[in-house]
Amino acid sequence: MLEPPLRALGVELLPLWQVSSHAHEYVHAELLRELFAAKAIDCVFDVGAFNGHFGRFLREKTGFKGTILSFEPLPGPFAVLEDWSRRDGNWHAFPFALGSQAGEFAMNVMNKLWFSSFLAPSSSTPDEMVDRNTPVATLHARVERLADHYDRLQEAYGFTRPFLKMDTQGFDLEVLAGAWPKIAAFPALQSELSVVPIYVGMPTWRSAIDRYGEAGFELAAFFPVSRDRQLRAVEIDVVMVRNG
Repeated sequence: MLEPPLRALGVELLPLWQVSSHAHEYVHAELLRELFAAKAIDCVFDVGAFNGHFGRFLREKTGFKGTILSFEPLPGPFAVLEDWSRRDGNWHAFPFALGSQAGEFAMNVMNKLWFSSFLAPSSSTPDEMVDRNTPVATLHARVERLADHYDRLQEAYGFTRPFLKMDTQGFDLEVLAGAWPKIAAFPALQSELSVVPIYVGMPTWRSAIDRYGEAGFELAAFFPVSRDRQLRAVEIDVVMVRNG
């Protein structure tokens, strides 16, 4: 009986098992809210958008009202993403991946779709993730370079201060490489990194941060994504900002 009055006051009741993840989400949202205001962010490039979960997070948790441009090559998740974007006049979905080279490339479709990657699963994958990170099919996915589309997208949607969010299962530095001629236009970025390499040939989290540093970004925050049974960090999100 207390829940409706509490919601009216901006208070949400949570099961105890959700408190930790909710706290991480709250801190993440608060940081992005502050960052977007400080850097005058008016557009988010949502690369590896899957089913639109990050776009919904932006709308529902950070209050971001600017343009969202979401990129997702998997047909099933894209259909859900597109449905969400159609309900929002300032959210646009594109059925392809971003990378360092344009073309069609083989993508490993994993048992759990959100693990799907252009890279093969690594033997370092924690035991409890192996079943989810196992290929069940191969998809030939369209890949484009961000830099090749940047000017057209800017003309179409009128943004000036975009944020680059990447969650591409080991492919984030390929996205960065394809954005390189335009990367100075981004005041900040977010990337998912693996502390435990769950894909073959993926960069280490330290080398990825070094590469973002070479692109002019500095560390703002880390956020946990997943841990294994030994409580080791497996995946983390890093937020980085450019001075000025």
